[in-house]
Amino acid sequence: SGNEAGEGTIRVDSSGDVYVMAATNSQTGLATAGVYQQQFGGGINDLYLAKLSSSGNLLWATYLGGNNTEGVETHHLAIDMQGNPVVAAQSSSTNYPVTSNAYQKVLNGICSAGCGNYGKEGVISKISADGKQLLASTYYGGSNGEGVQGVSIDLQNRVYITGGTYSSNL
Repeated sequence: SGNEAGEGTIRVDSSGDVYVMAATNSQTGLATAGVYQQQFGGGINDLYLAKLSSSGNLLWATYLGGNNTEGVETHHLAIDMQGNPVVAAQSSSTNYPVTSNAYQKVLNGICSAGCGNYGKEGVISKISADGKQLLASTYYGGSNGEGVQGVSIDLQNRVYITGGTYSSNL
């Protein structure tokens, strides 16, 4: 019902299944039944994550976002050894979904002006391979703005992120 951002990410897992991530302001029609977040969270954009089989059939699709704006670029998605997608993006939502064991449970701050791609708080989230569970999710930022610019996973399933910050207390 809305628009999906052009700076999405596509990754392929070891089974040949395809993961697609983008930002969306479509409030209906994207999520499939039984996934983690079936409803649009609010604000300008949510993240949108979908999994397609190697033959191109849609397996599941979920929203991921809170009450304000989530943003993503072309290098914000990785797939771990078990086929779980890991999203590293930006959010200005005060209720972005986090898990109980989150490193940072609340939004610390965003940049009000002059920060370009580094104006929101970083967020890192792992979704189950079936799209039904939020396995791990946290904010990651200081009192000003951050821009998560990439995510990678090593063979021990450790997550690495890169980016920039305007915060002196990250």
